[in-house]
Amino acid sequence: MKHIIERKSLVVLLYSVYALAASYAGHADAAGARYGASLDEASPQVHAYHAKSMAAAQWFIAPGGSDSNTGSIGDPFATLEKASTVANPGDTIYFRAGTYGGIRHNFRNSSGSPGQPIVVRPYQGESVVLDGTGVSISSSQSLLSVASYDPEPLHDISIEGLEVQNSSGRGITYYNVTQLQIKECTVHHIAYKGIGGWGHYVTISANTVHHAAMINENGVIVGGGWPGIIQPSENYVDGAPATWHTISGNTVHDCWGEGILIGNSHHVTVENNLVYDVFSVLIYLDKVSDVLVRNNYLYCVNPAYNRPDKGYPANAISMANEAPISAGEIPIARIHIYNNIMAGCGRGISYWQDSANTDVENSYSAVSVFHNTIHDPVHQAIWFDEVPAGYSAPVDCHMHNNIIDRGSLQADVGNPSAWSFSHNNWVVSIPAFATDANSFTGDPLFTAAVPGGAAAGFQLQSISPNVNAGSLCTPAVDEDYSGLARDDDPDIGAYEYPLPALKVQMRLLLQGAYDAAGDSLRTDLIAGGWLTHESPYAQDAVTLNRFPDDSLQIVDWILLQLVENDGVTVAASRSAFINKDGWTRSRSGRDMLSFPGVAAGTYYLGVRHRNHLTVMSATARVLDSGIPAAFDFTTSRDQYYGPESRVELASGTWGVTAGDMNQDGFMTTSDYVLWFNAQRAAASGYQIPDLTLDGQVDAADFQVWQSNARCGYESGLP
Repeated sequence: MKHIIERKSLVVLLYSVYALAASYAGHADAAGARYGASLDEASPQVHAYHAKSMAAAQWFIAPGGSDSNTGSIGDPFATLEKASTVANPGDTIYFRAGTYGGIRHNFRNSSGSPGQPIVVRPYQGESVVLDGTGVSISSSQSLLSVASYDPEPLHDISIEGLEVQNSSGRGITYYNVTQLQIKECTVHHIAYKGIGGWGHYVTISANTVHHAAMINENGVIVGGGWPGIIQPSENYVDGAPATWHTISGNTVHDCWGEGILIGNSHHVTVENNLVYDVFSVLIYLDKVSDVLVRNNYLYCVNPAYNRPDKGYPANAISMANEAPISAGEIPIARIHIYNNIMAGCGRGISYWQDSANTDVENSYSAVSVFHNTIHDPVHQAIWFDEVPAGYSAPVDCHMHNNIIDRGSLQADVGNPSAWSFSHNNWVVSIPAFATDANSFTGDPLFTAAVPGGAAAGFQLQSISPNVNAGSLCTPAVDEDYSGLARDDDPDIGAYEYPLPALKVQMRLLLQGAYDAAGDSLRTDLIAGGWLTHESPYAQDAVTLNRFPDDSLQIVDWILLQLVENDGVTVAASRSAFINKDGWTRSRSGRDMLSFPGVAAGTYYLGVRHRNHLTVMSATARVLDSGIPAAFDFTTSRDQYYGPESRVELASGTWGVTAGDMNQDGFMTTSDYVLWFNAQRAAASGYQIPDLTLDGQVDAADFQVWQSNARCGYESGLP
């Protein structure tokens, strides 16, 4: 194989050697710590190295061309394989308009470099059709392939905008590649797989695939073995997994195989795809780990694609560990499924236990199911087969903030002890294993939910019980299906209702936790593991599934309130956090606290803490939903309403007075009794009499209360 030709610089060869080593090392550290990273995020080597710049060339392929030609626009080549022997980093290979029949199309011989890929595309938007009619293509061959059969992988190549049709084998495949893009292609009437192969750092985006897996037309293959339509797969030589794939924005429909099949692959993102009317499963995960499945619209409306042996439509998202787990294969682990819409499918989200796989690791772990909308499944909306004794038990699985609609059996989870359930709308009934005080039943009140209709039909009406009924999740789900930022009280389901919100940020210092040396607050409660996930304030009693990502900065819960002009009527209350620097943070860690659904107007800003005096801004502030407001209580005594609610912590630095343990607005013996009883019981942890917020009830707390009681501090509010 000719990999380095006259115009190629030595640095391209060095990059290729590096890419090969990195691929086989599986360098997750270099790729980025969080799974589902984009190509740029996952591949810093792309940015760390820049090949020597050279003038980009254009090469042309046209019907009637010849591989003996020069490859210019007036003297084009006949084949892609010839063009790939002369292309260099940054070059573009253009197909001229026409239908190319009678041959297979192979890219074999050249690689691009970081930032200078070799691009293969139609010329100036012309229509290019690669047609396999009459060409002998086996089930393991393809009409268009990008492949290296040497140890050195091909890299930095982009295949764009081609139509590939009528293959007796596969459509577009790749093998031993890295940094490959396949985008905006149309692939149809293919006997086996539509797009897929083995490699690393591969992006398959904005393609349309239909009428693939035609070998199984009308469901003639019974029991399994039909192809996937878009399918990364393992190395056929040594079984090494495919890694770091992004499958995004594709449309897959009217196919006789599994829509998007991720098999023996790691670090894969499947996002923003539309998959409908395929056979058996719309998205299938088989022996995979570190997979993100988000923002996909999946539905079934054409019964022609129902499995004849089952009699119902394809399942939406299904997982399994099929066949024995061989070297290099990892069972289902660290799967994050969120913001997906599933409608009219067989099952919604499911796992089936393949009894033919007797490996002890035939199980699953760390599966997160968040903010999905499952509408009108034929069978179970949620179905996880039991993993029997003798196998690794499922662990660390979570199901929160989902709309889980009716089916013949709404849900069945075989190992419920592996799961945590909360904040789900079980439309018909809450299963016994998923009982939770924050879950409920009832009509989700979609705007116009119709399987096969617009995804926007699954948006919520303003009066939906799902609005602001969810909780924060780990890993975080910061946006909804449409990209709208989620509130700190997120909505249940795939969509967030866009309530207008007033946004406020405040800074205040709590006397009991104040450290003058660092002009900051101590964080002993979070460091000691004492801070609770439940807000202590009945006015906005929320329970979190997680703390914000910067949780080590958290001091304690506080309650922020918007108070009407009378200084008494509370318009809205929000449980939030105060950080080490004194600035408030939302429950998701945002700088601004959001008050959704509260009308713009003039409000006092109030703050409650469980053992400090309640304070309020000295004057009312004009708040508007389009203008975030910030207020700093620390800069002056005149920032506070009432003369006795604040204390000077250091010269010119003012804080909130500690000691109001019973929250009546005064320092009295009633507060002392609370401290005395707790101290006598040797109470520790998250305790109201712990005025210093160090996790201990001791003499230091008494001294704070006694000093402030003698001074007669009080809230002094209306």
